[in-house]
Amino acid sequence: MRSMEMSAKTVEAAVEAACEALGVDRDDIHVSYEVLEFPARKLFKTIPAKVLVKVEEPEPAPVEEVKPAEAAEPAEVVEISDETAPALEQEVVDEMVAEADDETEIPPRHRRRPPPAGCG
Repeated sequence: MRSMEMSAKTVEAAVEAACEALGVDRDDIHVSYEVLEFPARKLFKTIPAKVLVKVEEPEPAPVEEVKPAEAAEPAEVVEISDETAPALEQEVVDEMVAEADDETEIPPRHRRRPPPAGCG
C-alpha cells in the first residue's frame, strides 16, 4: 500500500494534489483518504487542510507455468493448390457443420398464422 500526506487550502485540493503525486485517479476504487486536519482561520493565520491518501495495490494474479506439450504430434502438412482448395474448404465446412449439429439444439418451427381477412 502506498500513502502520502498532503496539505492545501481545502480538503479537495489536498486530495487532488496527493492523487496527482501518487499518479492515480481520485475516483479509482483502490484510493481512499482520511482528513487529518480541517482548514481553519485563526486571527492572523490560516491553517491548511491536511489529508492522508492511501492507494491499495491489488494483488497480482498468480502466474501459472506453461508446460510444453508432451509428445505432441506434428501438424499434418497439406499442400493447397487451386484444384484442391475447394475440396478442402468443403471438408472443413462439413466438419464445422457436424460439430455445430452435435452442440446445437434446434427448436421446432412454428407455423405462422395467415393475416386476418382484410389486412393484406
